Amino acid sequence: MSKEIDDLKKTAGDYKTWALKARSKYIDLRLNNETEIRALYVRLVHDISNELKKEGTSKIRRRQLETLITALKKQQDKLEGQLTMNLEKYIKANAEAATEYAKAIDIKAVQEAGVSKVSASKVRNLHFSANQRAIETCWSRTHEGLYISDRIWSKSKHYRVNMTEIIQGAVAEGQDCVKTARMLEKYVKTGKKTLAKQYPNMMERMGSRVPEDICYESLRLARTEMTAAYGEATIQSAMVSPSCSGVKFILSGSHPKYDICDHICGVDEYGLGIGCYPVDKAPAYPFHPNCLCVTLTVNENPSDFVDRLKRWNKNPGSEPGLESWYQNIYKKSSMYIDDISKIPYNGIRRIDSKGKIPAETTPNSIIDKLSKDGKVNNRTIYDNKGKMKTQINPTNHGNPKMHPYGKNGEHAHDIIWENGKIVGRPARELTEKERKIHKDILE
Repeated sequence: MSKEIDDLKKTAGDYKTWALKARSKYIDLRLNNETEIRALYVRLVHDISNELKKEGTSKIRRRQLETLITALKKQQDKLEGQLTMNLEKYIKANAEAATEYAKAIDIKAVQEAGVSKVSASKVRNLHFSANQRAIETCWSRTHEGLYISDRIWSKSKHYRVNMTEIIQGAVAEGQDCVKTARMLEKYVKTGKKTLAKQYPNMMERMGSRVPEDICYESLRLARTEMTAAYGEATIQSAMVSPSCSGVKFILSGSHPKYDICDHICGVDEYGLGIGCYPVDKAPAYPFHPNCLCVTLTVNENPSDFVDRLKRWNKNPGSEPGLESWYQNIYKKSSMYIDDISKIPYNGIRRIDSKGKIPAETTPNSIIDKLSKDGKVNNRTIYDNKGKMKTQINPTNHGNPKMHPYGKNGEHAHDIIWENGKIVGRPARELTEKERKIHKDILE
């Protein structure tokens, strides 16, 4: 058994069964995601290959090349949509897998302690909200100024460009259509090394313009974002868990060489143990792309936690830590709070002026659409089923007759659904509470 698993079981202690289950779920999701993304690329290349095979053993002519380039442009859009759906699915699944651990610990302890004023369903909702915040954080976070949606678009474009380069290289070589089709099929399945052996002249001429693995960039993005979702959900779950004292990072057993992971997982900077950090001091995770290090919450011994809950239930003043959790987290738990700027990690996803506001998305989301000058001109709020619920607009859209509201035309639209479709968007004045919540875009 690897040291990684030994460390995981030691950290989790009596909770090791749940910890191992969460880790196993994470690994399964990662493998399934990789299989799905590779299959997506294979299908796309197969479609292009079939188009080529229709022309038989004739050489690729200009008309055929133009047709293929047009098809690749359409495939770019298709790939972007499929990758987006894939990441939405797996970011959500990884966040859920991470929060299950601390949630199971808290619910079991509350039930064993027989605490009447804390319900298992409310604790479950606390961790569900933590899960949603983690998902929103992933979609709203930027890397080198780019949101996930921007990076997905970039990977889709690279696919089109790389495929075009290879096909044009085949044209320059004078290859026939069938041979080129077979070459593309081998490339998507086995990578550049196979092409280098079977088509040495073309590969030598094209050099680094052809990536080793056409799927690699998308796989790397997916792995990184899935791990980020798992880590973010662990942090968010720790923030609402009364049994949690910190977060632990464990070096992956498949770690090839010394890097930042060894330092983060191997030091005790806060006196909590090797690789342990206070929730508010936890380092950004993953530590690098393709990182496989383990993260989990550090929780109180089950019997000690149950005893502490019982003492608090009889005399709240005897356990100030639990009383503070009860008053400030349990009783006030909500995905959205009075001041939008106080949402942890600014869980708001932004799209530019050309972006389309989806009718449905991740449950309990907020999407801000920006105008060309970078200001928010629409804030869309989604319900717990992911359906568009309300839109907040800071202006009258340049149409004061249709929107005679507020000082600057600010107003709201309530979204009416019927049989799975939006059938109405009646406008109205903002309530005082809405003005307070959304003051950041109204001022």
